Amino acid sequence: MTGSNLLRATPTRMTRIPAGAPSARDVRAACNDLAIGCDCLHVLVACDADRRHGTHAVEYHLLSKTLPNHSLYRIDNGLYATSPELTFVRMSRKTSLIAITRLGYEMAGTFARNESDMRGFSTCSPLMTTRSLERFLNCPQALHGFNRSKQAARLMLDNAASPMEAELAMMLSLPNRLGGYGLPKPVLNYRLDTKGPLSKNLRRRTIVVDVAWPAKKLALEYDSDQFHTGAEKIAADSERRNDIELLGFDVQTITNKEISSAASMDKIAHTIARKLGLRTRREPDGFADRQASLRRTLIKLRGGNWGMSEY
Repeated sequence: MTGSNLLRATPTRMTRIPAGAPSARDVRAACNDLAIGCDCLHVLVACDADRRHGTHAVEYHLLSKTLPNHSLYRIDNGLYATSPELTFVRMSRKTSLIAITRLGYEMAGTFARNESDMRGFSTCSPLMTTRSLERFLNCPQALHGFNRSKQAARLMLDNAASPMEAELAMMLSLPNRLGGYGLPKPVLNYRLDTKGPLSKNLRRRTIVVDVAWPAKKLALEYDSDQFHTGAEKIAADSERRNDIELLGFDVQTITNKEISSAASMDKIAHTIARKLGLRTRREPDGFADRQASLRRTLIKLRGGNWGMSEY
């Protein structure tokens, strides 16, 4: 399912999966007509009698329970899609907490995996927000997957603009038990106020910092290898950091190489903790192993394998 098609869909108040199930051929044809691309399409049916023999490209799944409002979106006449929130809940049933949280970052972020883009992802509008997910999870109906989804919602952040931003935020803010540094949650892609008395000295009208702790006037900027090279780009980045500092923010930078190094991440996390006024604590026993496991999981998830076969 592509984000653009789903965002154009209309939410409904239907609380049941419609009776009857289209054939796999009809499902594939309808989605092709709407330019909905997916290696395998998953169809929910209301009863066992509606289940049909699936194919490698179309699978059928039973969901007979009452659903919360806005669980289903009307895409076309007789064609519905699960809402982002219901999709998230369904996928959380047999997905690890780390994996479903990472997926939440993407669904609530402004990027989507795209192998045809040289960056490996493209820019898009968020499919949901942490607030919309929390509202969905607070409904009276209790679906399988709610508990795991609620855990993930408490760990998620909105507005990640790239996979590396999502991974960096997770490594910094996830609790120690999950391999993160347990730092206070930052704000991702935070827009600075450039309309104050210092605005005349700024080189740009709009400044958005990658990771920020606004109350502490601390910003963390991610410098990717691919887009932060060359004399002109380096000079522009320097000017941008000067503007951020002019607005009263302390700016730290981090690179791909540092994110990939446990020792470098330790140093950066401890520096951020100190600047946030937090007491430096000794890492708990087994933290290095949990950190390594988190890093391996995040690298594996870059391929976009979210376990859709379990949908």
